[in-house]
Amino acid sequence: MSSFFKEERNISDHFAAVSILNRSLFSKVAMYAGQFAQSIPQKANIFTSITSERIISEII
Repeated sequence: MSSFFKEERNISDHFAAVSILNRSLFSKVAMYAGQFAQSIPQKANIFTSITSERIISEII
């Protein structure tokens, strides 16, 4: 009976470790997603300025 409880505790320790790992992984993914989302407007501004300059030069 005691070996059963020992096994049970090992399983719960494993799940605790997995949930901690998942939480840290999720926070890393969220951090990278946030950084990427912040960099999108800068990339979009560069793209629109290049295309608008190209359009203006075509008109002229």
